[in-house]
Amino acid sequence: MVDVKFGLVAVCLALLAAAAVGQDGSQLLEELKKSEEFQKATEGKKKVVVCAQRAVAPRPGEKVRGKGVVEATLFNYNNGLTVRATYDKEEQKVLKVETLEAYPTPLAKEEIRRAEVLAKEKDARVGALVKKHGDKLDFQHLAPVVSDRTSPRFGKRLVILFVRPKDGPDEAVSVTVNLTDETVSRD
Repeated sequence: MVDVKFGLVAVCLALLAAAAVGQDGSQLLEELKKSEEFQKATEGKKKVVVCAQRAVAPRPGEKVRGKGVVEATLFNYNNGLTVRATYDKEEQKVLKVETLEAYPTPLAKEEIRRAEVLAKEKDARVGALVKKHGDKLDFQHLAPVVSDRTSPRFGKRLVILFVRPKDGPDEAVSVTVNLTDETVSRD
């Protein structure tokens, strides 16, 4: 994880997009941090890691730019909002920063690892599978978005985690990991 003095944002690297624009997530994050608008959108005490980045094609009516326009999508754990930032590599400037409520945001590798660790530590069924099968488990991850403002899960970073032995799918377990609050529940 990258330590920064402002905002936890989770950014998952889309390797194809990174290769297409010649930047990894840490380089992009350093460039985004130069923008006051980005700093404001990600302010807070938690850490920032880069989540999804992709090459951007111009929309109808927009100026055609070079191949270096990248859009990064980040989840801010401090306020439960997604930050979507567009950066022009050729011009070396942030073009746009948006904060979005209840917006689908890919999981970062760090978030996936943390969800698995929390599930192993806090759910007896997952722990039993790990004890019985060791590393011969298959983990599937989904990142749901709760749009109901009255839900206690609104604005939380959630992972629905499916765990099953590679050789015994009838022992499958499903849990919901709340990364924001670091809790695990069965739904």
